[in-house]
Amino acid sequence: MKLVGGLPYVWGTRVCPTAYEHEYTNEQHEQLIETLLTAPGHKILSGYESSIYKPLLNAGWTLETKRFCCYSSSTKISEKKSYRTECLYCSPTFNPKN
Repeated sequence: MKLVGGLPYVWGTRVCPTAYEHEYTNEQHEQLIETLLTAPGHKILSGYESSIYKPLLNAGWTLETKRFCCYSSSTKISEKKSYRTECLYCSPTFNPKN
């Protein structure tokens, strides 16, 4: 089973506060973490580093990071290059070769 979804980033990690039409509260992100920890299968969560995701790391998930140039709408307005570190949280059963 594959479950793919596009979620807003955790509020405190974002540069542009109006980037998403639909928002998640921190509580909704925490509920998502609880669901990911109990759901069977291979899972990956993408986002910016946040203490909200610490339960994943405590449960043995790995954290992969990559630095990217940020092209958010606020960056385009200011015309300054901004760099952000994107994070992939991978469940212990995740194997990218499968």
